[in-house]
Amino acid sequence: MRPRRSSRLRQDLRASVIDGTAYMVMLGLAETYFAVFVLELKLGEVAAGLILTIPLFLASVMQLGTPWLVRKVGSHRKVSAWTAGFQVVALLPMIGIALVGRVPAWVVFLCATMYWAGAVVGGPAWSAWMGRLVPGRVRGSFFALRNRWLQVGVLSGLLVGGGILRLSNVLDGWLAMPEHAGHAMGGRDWTLPAFAVLFALAAVARAVSTWYLWKQSEGALAERTERHVTGMALLSRIGHGNDARLIACLLGVFFARQLAEPYWHPYVKEQLGNTYDRYVLLLATGFLGKMLALPVLQRVVRRIGPLRLLRAGAVALVPVSGLWVVSESLAWLVVAQVMAGAALACWELASFLMLYEAIAPEERTSVISKHTFVQYLAGTGGSLVGGAALAALGKDAQAYVWLFLGTMVVRLGMLALVSRVRMGASVEPILEGPVAVLNEAGAGAGVPATPEQAVTVEADGSDARMGSR
Repeated sequence: MRPRRSSRLRQDLRASVIDGTAYMVMLGLAETYFAVFVLELKLGEVAAGLILTIPLFLASVMQLGTPWLVRKVGSHRKVSAWTAGFQVVALLPMIGIALVGRVPAWVVFLCATMYWAGAVVGGPAWSAWMGRLVPGRVRGSFFALRNRWLQVGVLSGLLVGGGILRLSNVLDGWLAMPEHAGHAMGGRDWTLPAFAVLFALAAVARAVSTWYLWKQSEGALAERTERHVTGMALLSRIGHGNDARLIACLLGVFFARQLAEPYWHPYVKEQLGNTYDRYVLLLATGFLGKMLALPVLQRVVRRIGPLRLLRAGAVALVPVSGLWVVSESLAWLVVAQVMAGAALACWELASFLMLYEAIAPEERTSVISKHTFVQYLAGTGGSLVGGAALAALGKDAQAYVWLFLGTMVVRLGMLALVSRVRMGASVEPILEGPVAVLNEAGAGAGVPATPEQAVTVEADGSDARMGSR
């Protein structure tokens, strides 16, 4: 009986690796380019920033109903797979928008909300399911291996998407030559159809992900040990409860980050006039900064603990937005992105660990669910304030400079919230084995809803391998 169970487990783990990798290919092809897609639709630079926050907040409202959905369906696996399939369907209208080329902004935001709902709504169910499916004895090495493949997936999607957009620009330039006047393919801009190709490939990748979700087994049923915490009860703890103080700190910093971060995309693409290949290079170097920093941070956190790392990460985040306006040269922007990625990795690693230190194990599902909701609420608020500031300042290059510098002042003020956080009393050895930190494409920091949104690093730097067949 044991060999049969072991064989079933290996099949489940392999399917999970393929599912996660395909998911991240979709992420690299689709949502990474949502901001520039909005710019190509001529919906404005403020809309390009808000497309990364408002739909995510609306999706987080929907995920508040996930516990009810799981009870109704009776299966975490089915909820996870159905919401993944819904994300495939949600990409189809995006393909249509890219082909039509002219739609109201609310239509794009609605489609983006449906797209993100497919990931956010299924996140809590997926996390609970994986907690049962993956045995504790292999969980560390498995997720270390899995998340290496996730990074391959997102970078592959990012580079393929950038290559397709680059080819569309080359085609436009070729057709614009006088000797090609009257060509059958002339008379139109091919950039938006290129986005249709990106979204179609993303839908195929998510369909593969969905198929491999269905291929996995349900896993053993877990005992019900969760304790429900109401929103009012959590608010009442802000004065004395470390979990509430930590969440207030994370929300404050996230609000300050989202004042500027969503508007990096239109600033780099429109105000600085960078081509798609340069834009993709800068996106990739942000990921690279995180990946280079994580092994170092893993060793540092074992020496100084997550609270000191949290404070260091908060300080490191203060000057990040100011780095973007030091120089317009590509070389400097690459350096700034690597530094920004490293600072963000520090903050996200520490905040992830602190959440597990500060929140009682039996309350984590309830508290983190509410944290997800208010996190995206704070992020949306920050992006709206940032967008209003841009509009008031004139939406030119100088307006971005003032926004980014002003954000530094707000981030500096949020250090007061960070100073109020204290260590909790976690009963789990979270500093052993691999550690997960959020790795999102501009959405925000906190506990990853799914490990597709995380990077893991082996504590000892070793290369983990999943058992062979």
